[in-house]
This record gives sequence, structure tokens and C-alpha cells, in this order.
Amino acid sequence: MSSLFAHLLAVCGMLYAVIYFVDTVFKSCMLYPYLMFLSRNGIEVKPFRLSFFTKSLNRFFVRSAHWRPRLSYWWFTIGAYVSAFLVIPAMILLVKTFIEALVPLNSELRPKYQGIVLQPVMPGVNMPISELGYYFLTLLSCSAFHEAGHAIAAVGEDVRVVGFGFFLMFVLPAAYVNLPTDQLLALRPFQQLKIFAAGIWHNVVLAGFAYLLLLSIPTMSKAFYTTNEGLYLTSVGATSSVRGPTGLEPGQIVTSINHHCLVQDSKTWRACLLQVIGSPDLGHCVPFSMVQDLDTSKRHAKSGPEDCCDVEDSSSSLCFLSTKNANKSAYCLPVRQILEKATPGCNETVECASASSICLHVAQTNGTKLVQLQRKNEKDFLFVGNPAEIYHGISTSDYIPKHQYLSARLPDMAELFCHYLASFSGALAILNVVPCFFLDGQHMIRVLVDLLCGCFEPGIRSIISLTFTIIGSILLVANLIVGMWQLF
Repeated sequence: MSSLFAHLLAVCGMLYAVIYFVDTVFKSCMLYPYLMFLSRNGIEVKPFRLSFFTKSLNRFFVRSAHWRPRLSYWWFTIGAYVSAFLVIPAMILLVKTFIEALVPLNSELRPKYQGIVLQPVMPGVNMPISELGYYFLTLLSCSAFHEAGHAIAAVGEDVRVVGFGFFLMFVLPAAYVNLPTDQLLALRPFQQLKIFAAGIWHNVVLAGFAYLLLLSIPTMSKAFYTTNEGLYLTSVGATSSVRGPTGLEPGQIVTSINHHCLVQDSKTWRACLLQVIGSPDLGHCVPFSMVQDLDTSKRHAKSGPEDCCDVEDSSSSLCFLSTKNANKSAYCLPVRQILEKATPGCNETVECASASSICLHVAQTNGTKLVQLQRKNEKDFLFVGNPAEIYHGISTSDYIPKHQYLSARLPDMAELFCHYLASFSGALAILNVVPCFFLDGQHMIRVLVDLLCGCFEPGIRSIISLTFTIIGSILLVANLIVGMWQLF
């Protein structure tokens, strides 16, 4: 867990402590304005939990259910069938994930269980802190859409909605709907199933819609953005080593690395950097006469890499090495002038096309490399150091704005939000369909057993549904424990 997220948790904990202390003092003093404020706004304060309850959305649920009664009927009927059919696949998925986490790293067994599907998302652990806003917004959106499904389905079956609420459990937001239990239990089994499955159905639909929207963003953005024509720099770290008078700046477009690796988007950008890191540096064929004219280390008869360039030359010159001349193997040369005239791609001097050229390699220390970034309408950016510093020092986008007033971040933000929405909504659907205590699956399995096993006595049906619920609860808890153990 990152220190920043740990600090945020500590601040939230202290804030909860202050709020709970103030709430306790005001309630013990019977401060009437404060009590009226809580009652009027439906606010409740508990240790590490804040909740808000309202009846103002009840009219919206009634209108939604009665807007197209026939459509609403078929909508939630289909949702009941879809959710019911998802129970068994969800159980199989939990079993598969659990086995995958425990199976030994055996070359024969591991390929059969590759690919963890369910894994807890922890900010600062397997999710960047910078994406906390998307995390909380999607959790709240998925939960609210889920509970709205329950409320609208209940109204369609003539069940009164008491109210709708939101709560914040420490730092996790969620929504809930209050329905009268006696009215729910008085319904026929399939009517109950429609209400219990409505939230899961809404999450399935939301996940599918978000995924389709994610796939369509590149097409919808073509009117305002271009893609596959380079990598757009959205920001550069203030303390990054890639900054400088001729360094990288926001708004620039990187088109290739070292002239031969074409950069079209984020994937090719990462691939090119990995290629630079993993491949040995190739030399440059440079006319020997040019080397003699520009070499500032020629006063040293046998200068080496450690004393090749003076301090005053280090900002614009680099030490180049050659194996051709036995008397002199190191040259201090102005790097930009040399690279503009050089032909890249040699290992030895004999590989140079011109007999008057020599193959020069940049002297490397501590794994440093010379990286050339070609920029659109800009001079090449020359970087000497660890190429990973380039990757971590900048923020990029695949979308290049066609107009200056457009932000390249907008399509990326939309894609990231849709990605979180599809992932979280799908995960909520899978978790809730599992027959587990305190989840929708607990009620669904009871109704499904009543529908499918109506020939059995009520006591036997209760034992069957309880057995499924216990098994599902054990599987879900086991997966959560294993997932947390793998993270930490």
C-alpha cells in the first residue's frame, strides 16, 4: 500500500473520529437544531459510517415503473431469467478462481488454470492513487443503478418503496433501497424473483452498455481527434529528467524512437521503449574527418571513457568509443551534430558503407543508453540515461486533438471511466448472484428452490436453499481471503 493512500486513510479515520465525537456531544446535549437537521435531511452518523436517506426519489421510481407498464414487465421478466441462469456460472467461476489461486506452479497444471478473473481492487496496491475519483464514482454509480432496479421492479409489482439512501462505509460509497419485507414475502415466488434479480440485471446491462461505449469511443472521437499518428504528450513531470530547454513539453507528438521504431500509440510506445532497454546499442557510422574536426578530447593521446569529455563539454557532448584506432579509442563529440550526419545501425567499422567512416558507440555507464525521440515539427529529443525515466516522466494520450481548444485527456478519461464502469458493474452482478448471506443471491436461491422444488416439503426446501447459501458464502469469503493474500 502506497504511503499516500495510507495517509489518506489516516486523515479519513481522524475525520470520522471528529464527526462522531461532535455528533455524540450534540446528541447528549439534546441540541434541538442539530437533531432537527439530521431528522429533516435523513442523515445518520455511526462509527465509520455516514448515511443519507430520502423519500424524494419515490415519485421517480413510480413514474419509471408506470411509464411503459408492458415494457417494464418484460424488462424485469427477462432480467429474472438472465439472473437465474447466471447463478451456476458464478459458482463455477468462484470455484475456478479459488483452485487457480491454490494450484501449485506446475508446468502441466498451471496452463489449465491461467487468468485470474476476480481480484479485489485496492487503491495504492493494484490501482493508481490518481484513479481514486473513478474508483469512487463508478462504485457509487453501479450501486445506485443496482438499487434503482430493485425499487422500480418493486413498484411494478405493487410493493411500496419506503425510501432510497446512500451511505459511506469509511471510504466506500454505496446505495440502498428500503422495501417493506411483509409486502415482498406476500408476493408469488416469480414476482419476488423479479424484484430480487432486478439489481443484478441492471448491473449486467450497465456493464454491457459501458463495454460497448468503450469500444465505440475511438470511432466517435474521429471528428475531433486523430489516432495512430503518434503519441501525444499531455503532461511532463516538473522534476522529470526529460524536461529542459530542448526537452519534452506538453502538446508535442512523438512519432518514432531511434528513427527505426515507429510510435503510433501507447502500445507501440511501450514496445519501442522495451526494445531499446532490452537490445544492445547499435553504433553510428561517422566520417572520420568530421570526428577529427569536432573531437575536443584530441589533446589526450589515449583518452578513455572516464576522462573523455571535460566538465564544460558535458552538457552538449558525449564520449563515443571506437575500436578502429589503437592509439585513440574515445572521442568527445557534440552529440547532436554527430547524429545529424551519422548513419545508424553498425556494430563494427567494416559494416560502414563508406571506407572513410568509423563506427562509434556511445560510452555507457550504469546501464545508460542514448535514446533519440523523433517529434512532429520539432528537433529530435536526445536523452542519455535509463529509458524507463522517459516512460515514468511523462503522461501520454493516443488521441491527438484537431483543434487547440480540445483536451487530449477527454477521450482517455471517458475510456477509463467506461472501463471501471464495465468492470465494477460486472463484478457486482457476479457477486450478488452468488447465493451468499446478506447478498441478493441469498433471496434468489430461496425463491428458485421454491419454484423448482415445489414438490418438496417447506422444511426440505429451506435446507436446500440454506445449503446452497452456506456453500456460496464459503466460496466467496475464501476467494476474498485468497485475493487479499495475493495482493499483500
